[in-house]
Amino acid sequence: MMLFSLNLLTGCLSSKVNKQVTDEIKRLRADSLAQENRIRKLLDEKEYLEHKNATTEQALNLRLQEKEDSLNVKEIQLKERQASLMDMKSRKEQEEESFISLAQSIFDEFKGINPTDITTKVNCTNIILEVNDRLLFTPNSIKADSRTLISLHKIKEVMLKNNDLQLILVAHTDTFNYTKQKINNVYELGYLKAFTIYDILTRELGVQKQKITIASRGPAIKPFSGKDADRNRIEFIFYSNLLPCIYSK
Repeated sequence: MMLFSLNLLTGCLSSKVNKQVTDEIKRLRADSLAQENRIRKLLDEKEYLEHKNATTEQALNLRLQEKEDSLNVKEIQLKERQASLMDMKSRKEQEEESFISLAQSIFDEFKGINPTDITTKVNCTNIILEVNDRLLFTPNSIKADSRTLISLHKIKEVMLKNNDLQLILVAHTDTFNYTKQKINNVYELGYLKAFTIYDILTRELGVQKQKITIASRGPAIKPFSGKDADRNRIEFIFYSNLLPCIYSK
């Protein structure tokens, strides 16, 4: 009887131990699975972060390269702009030198003439001679005299030496008609004066007609000298389309 009871007790203890062992094994397996899942999750996160870092680094490198390329392009553009500005400055200096040389060559043609009869001026690309009527017309008329041809021969020489030159003839008058010719107003008188000069230059001296334009300003503008006595004059305005407006001294 005692032996049976002992066996029963031993069996009960063994069954209890087995259950505990089994439960512990299940717990350990569950813990192991949880650890594996956690490790797998951490590995997934690690892979995601590595991929994200690589993508971010690639994007940053790309942006950095784009910035560098943009700076290189701007640097090239800046150098090209500086070279262009230097070239423009050089060309402007050459144009200004050409203009000054041209103006001087025109003024030299009229050296020796009384400065009260002729004055000179430059304005942008315009080279201007103001010639008093007494050097171009017989007194109180619009007829040319012997001195007219001398002056206009000089104008012709200027036009022949500089084939690109154009000429504007602007006649200025006093506030009244000082001639015996019947005219409607002083602006018409100015036109007749300008046409007289134009006709001699083109018909007698052979200057091309398309190179000359005539105009009349009447008494509207005072002469360079500012003297009212010099209002009656012809303005010879030379200009060249090859020289842009670069001289304004």
